[in-house]
Amino acid sequence: MAVKDIIGTWDLISLFAKSTEGEIWKIFGADPVGMLTYTAEWTMSAVLMKPNRSRFTDGIDAPTVEELREAFLDSTLIAGPFHWISIRKKLRTMYWQAGFRCG
Repeated sequence: MAVKDIIGTWDLISLFAKSTEGEIWKIFGADPVGMLTYTAEWTMSAVLMKPNRSRFTDGIDAPTVEELREAFLDSTLIAGPFHWISIRKKLRTMYWQAGFRCG
């Protein structure tokens, strides 16, 4: 796998961190929701959300203040330059320069 193979927009299928002791941490649960974009200029952005978040009652055009608050608190935004490590032809580790945990 080369960097050119990851350029574009991707749906998130898993997200976890692993401690040096081997403990696995899944901040967004077993089935996180998200979209990631990678560019040929080595920049990326991601929008990540918890899968069980509430939907806006009256649709995307008319959320209540409380619905907006909940959506904001259950999301994370990441952007910046990246580099990657390829192990056994699978993308394993990404490093980002900037991130913002909303909640």
